[in-house]
Amino acid sequence: KQVQNRQDMHSAQRTALAAIDLARLTLRDDARKNHVDHMLEAWTMPIPPMDVEEGQLGGRVVELQGLFNLANRIKNGQPDRSALQHFQRLLIVLGLESSLSDRLEQALIAHLQARNPATLAVFPYQSLEALGELPGFTSEAIEKLKPFVTLLPEPGPVNANFMSPELLLAMLPEASRADVNTLISQRSGHFYATVNDFIAAFPEALRGKVARELFVVESRYFLIEVDSWFGRAHLRYQALLGRKPNNLPEMIWLRRIYEGGISPV
Repeated sequence: KQVQNRQDMHSAQRTALAAIDLARLTLRDDARKNHVDHMLEAWTMPIPPMDVEEGQLGGRVVELQGLFNLANRIKNGQPDRSALQHFQRLLIVLGLESSLSDRLEQALIAHLQARNPATLAVFPYQSLEALGELPGFTSEAIEKLKPFVTLLPEPGPVNANFMSPELLLAMLPEASRADVNTLISQRSGHFYATVNDFIAAFPEALRGKVARELFVVESRYFLIEVDSWFGRAHLRYQALLGRKPNNLPEMIWLRRIYEGGISPV
């Protein structure tokens, strides 16, 4: 049984890693065919558990630039005020305390003062869970943030084809809930081919207030989630991929997910 368990673990791991490599090839080919990422693309569909060899495999590709990127809070070695306001409004839209944004800013300032700002190339926290060390960032608050917030290796714009109405409200306070619902409904069964198309969909009175540089229609970062079952072995992995034009997406990190938490591989 021990030998069989080891073999099952090895098969589950090998198959899961192969699935991640397949996702990398899929995203590379997608970028070669077009420069627009949207919800109607085939890679956005989750793959339910399917038979492979003597086991099962399932997973999904999650686009990440449709979320608020906490790395945007740091710009040129200093807290970015615009991103601060976006995060504050997002907290309010989600029914969380806006003071969480102030506490995060205080922690960032303390971190910057403790070291040379020029060496701070990325956001100092490595995951959303790491925010739990700050007052107010309870496990419940972090879970509520997860569908709307991410942490990428670098600051960047938001993909208009994936962003939620909550994030759009946070980034454009002049827009009403009705304006946002109209923009999101227009995206259903369709997509914005350019940022200009996205801006043109706003009411005329709002178009001049949209900061074009904050939005894109092509994504660079994706999360791969894979579940692999062989015998009694069940392995779950997450991988963050960074994609550049015409290149195979880079695996930035790979984690094995346990019921009690995560562990780098």
